[in-house]
Amino acid sequence: MQRSHYENISVGVNADIYDIEMIKKSQKSMIIAIYKQSEPFVVYLRKQNNNPNLYIEFEKFINILNG
Repeated sequence: MQRSHYENISVGVNADIYDIEMIKKSQKSMIIAIYKQSEPFVVYLRKQNNNPNLYIEFEKFINILNG
C-alpha cells in the first residue's frame, strides 16, 4: 500500500521536518476536510487489512491540528 501525501506530511511534522504552526496557518482547514472525506475509506482499509495502524500518523496529525 502506498503511503498518502498527508501521511507523509504527518510523519514530517512528528520528525520536526515541517513547522506545525505554518501548516496550521496555511492548510489546517483543507487537511481536516480531506481527512473527514477519507475517514470512511481509512476505516475500511484498516478492517480489510486487519491493521488498525494504517494511516495512524494522519489521524494523529488531525488530532494535533484540532488541538
